[in-house]
Amino acid sequence: MVFALFLIFVVGLVAAIYYYHLQAGLNQTPSSTGTGTSPNTLTTTLTGNEVSGPTSTSSWTTSSSTTINSPVNEVETIDEQLPKIMDPNYVGWRGTESLVKPFSKYMAALTGADGFTGDFFWPFVSSENPLEELSSMDDIAIVVATIDNITRVQVKGVYAYVIYEVKINRVVKNASIPYTLLHNIEECSKSKLNESCEILSSELEAMRSYLALIKEDGILEVRLTAFISKDAIGKKNLTIKDVATPFPLLNPGNKYLLFLQITATGVRVYYDFVWGPYAYLIKDDKVYSLNYIEYPVELEPIEFFEDDNISWEWGSYTYSELRQLAIQKLKAYAIPLDDFIKSLLD
Repeated sequence: MVFALFLIFVVGLVAAIYYYHLQAGLNQTPSSTGTGTSPNTLTTTLTGNEVSGPTSTSSWTTSSSTTINSPVNEVETIDEQLPKIMDPNYVGWRGTESLVKPFSKYMAALTGADGFTGDFFWPFVSSENPLEELSSMDDIAIVVATIDNITRVQVKGVYAYVIYEVKINRVVKNASIPYTLLHNIEECSKSKLNESCEILSSELEAMRSYLALIKEDGILEVRLTAFISKDAIGKKNLTIKDVATPFPLLNPGNKYLLFLQITATGVRVYYDFVWGPYAYLIKDDKVYSLNYIEYPVELEPIEFFEDDNISWEWGSYTYSELRQLAIQKLKAYAIPLDDFIKSLLD
């Protein structure tokens, strides 16, 4: 009887550790946990922000909800009376004109499978204030930072990660070690699962080392998710001009308000497939969302993610509707920086 209870406890702890890894976003390749419906077809379930797993959902909940009561045209619209902002520091990354489209065909091209199907979720679909919720998460830091340079482009799975060196000008809110990780380490220690404890402890130390870099005048590397252009598939040693994206990327010389997620494998700009990077351009001490910035490439996320082989929110929304929700909730135009920060912290 005692042995059976101990076995149940151990199984529960292992499951909790797996759940922590899933929610922390450490698995960065969607196809890594997909299951094939046939030898040449990939199927997966995603939260729309690279976190993969058979039952992935958002890692926070809210009682509020927002719904769309009428169809949304499959055209991205923003306030037409507001002029777009020019960015003189564009460094040559490419847009949706250089991607295999739509997303399912991109995935098939990168994996060699005949097809790809998936169920995607947007973590903020039911949130009235996504930035406020994101700001409240333990592993999220908010900083004002200047992009110094691009150090490299790292290919991992089907993504091309752009690695930036940034200088922190101001820490708006620092991150902390997630409670889930600390709890799992405590439980692991009690159960004397030495190997699992060593893995978690090493992750804890790695996160602490990254957290120590989140300080004024701190220099750190951050990564941002992007995609591989169609003519660079299979190419080694990618440069920024081999990277394609449906959303604006960051450019050296610019100052941004960044939402950074601290993980055991590094620091990344928080990102999802509906809004893109959670980064806001700062110009003349005013804040602009990236959908208001003008670039000489096509930036059409709807063209990439509106896909017959992908179901969004179990078919409750089209991608176009989710994109419009994101614009409504997350856009910003010429908002004074201090006012924008105050709205996050209040």
